[in-house]
Amino acid sequence: MPWVNYNEAMARVREIGDASLEQFVMRAVTLVVKRFAAGRLPDGKLDMLYFVEVMIELFEQKDDLVRVLNGEDMRWFGDGG
Repeated sequence: MPWVNYNEAMARVREIGDASLEQFVMRAVTLVVKRFAAGRLPDGKLDMLYFVEVMIELFEQKDDLVRVLNGEDMRWFGDGG
């Protein structure tokens, strides 16, 4: 298998308890799995638990993500972003 800690990652997703956060993370995981299935692999193994934790952290920035998706330039990514 091209990734590690997949079962641990899925256990972490089941622990989330917030439907919006869970959907966000699972969309990202699904994209990774689809890329792997299509043969688009990273150079090394992918730690899925690490990936899930990063996606959870990214979701915590959802107010800024909405601003980016609405076209606001947030490239400065300072303390507030």
